[in-house]
Amino acid sequence: MTIFYFTATGNSLAVAKRVGGELISIPKALKDGESGYEDDVIGFVFPDFDGSLPRIMTKFMKSKKFKADYFFAIATYGFFPGNTIRDFTKLKRMKEFRDAA
Repeated sequence: MTIFYFTATGNSLAVAKRVGGELISIPKALKDGESGYEDDVIGFVFPDFDGSLPRIMTKFMKSKKFKADYFFAIATYGFFPGNTIRDFTKLKRMKEFRDAA
């Protein structure tokens, strides 16, 4: 299992560690030169930024290819969850359509 995480205050990193697997920092992954990642399970852990995705998540999802049997996402938040997971799901579905073409 591979877990990609973006953390601003450390909360998302703490959650990613509890989930387990191979942890990969999204800012580092953006610079690593890899075009894509493959594993049985791929997860994403990131904070809810004012009710939506952090910009770095959109950049990361659009710049890399992902192949897995199972995907999941966890959004951390302080006061209310917003639409972050819904926005992530839309982005993931758009990417799958684009990659299949």
